[in-house]
Amino acid sequence: MSAPWSAHDAAHDAVAAQIAACWSSLDAPIALSAAAIALESTIDAHTRWEEGRILPRYEAVVADPEPTATADVLRRDHEILRRRLDGLVDLALRSYAVDVPSLVRAAAVEAVASTWSHHDARERSHVYPRLDPEDMDERFAVVPRRAGAPDWVGPLFDAYRSAVAGAPVAAPSHPLVGKDARALDALVARAFAIGRAVAVAPERSIQQVLRVDDAWRAVLRYALRASS
Repeated sequence: MSAPWSAHDAAHDAVAAQIAACWSSLDAPIALSAAAIALESTIDAHTRWEEGRILPRYEAVVADPEPTATADVLRRDHEILRRRLDGLVDLALRSYAVDVPSLVRAAAVEAVASTWSHHDARERSHVYPRLDPEDMDERFAVVPRRAGAPDWVGPLFDAYRSAVAGAPVAAPSHPLVGKDARALDALVARAFAIGRAVAVAPERSIQQVLRVDDAWRAVLRYALRASS
C-alpha cells in the first residue's frame, strides 16, 4: 500500500504482531487467551471499519472487481475470521482447565493466521490499489491493544481452578480501583458462580461449557482494557 494507507498498514502490522504473540504463548493458556482476545478486538475493530467505510466505497467505484475479490468475498473473509477467532479464544480458555493437545491449539492459531494472510493479500492486491484514501470520509485510527495478560490475572485463574474443584477460596485482589474494580469484581464473581455450577453438574452440556468460556472471556477482555 502507498503512504496514504499507512494507518491500514499499521493495523495490519498490529494484527501480525498479535498473531506472533499467540504463537509464542501456545503453551501458556492464560497468555494465549489474552493474546487471542487482543487479536480478536483488533481484527473486529478493523474489519467493522472496512465494512462501514472501505467496502461501500469499493462497491461504488469499482465496477469490475476480480471474482475472488468482490465486496461479498471480503465480507465472507471477515465472517470466517470472526468464527475462527471465537473458536481460538474458547479453546485457549478451556485449555487452562482441560488437557488440550498443543497441536490442537496450534491448529486453531494457524486457522486464524492463514485466513488473515489470504485476506490481507486479497486487499493489498485488489482493493486498496483501486481506491483513493483521500475519498474516505473518515480515517481509521489504530488503537493499541495489550497482547499479554496483566500479572494479576494468573492468580485469578488459579483461584478459579481451586474453586471449581471444591476448595473454599475467594478471588484474589487486583490493582483496579473505583468503577473498574467494581465491574471486574462482578465479572469475576459471575465466572466463579458459573464455574462452580458447571463443575458439579453430573453431565456437562456444550451450552454450559460455553457459558464458562463466555464468563472468562468477559473477565479477560475487561482486564486487558482496564490495564492498557
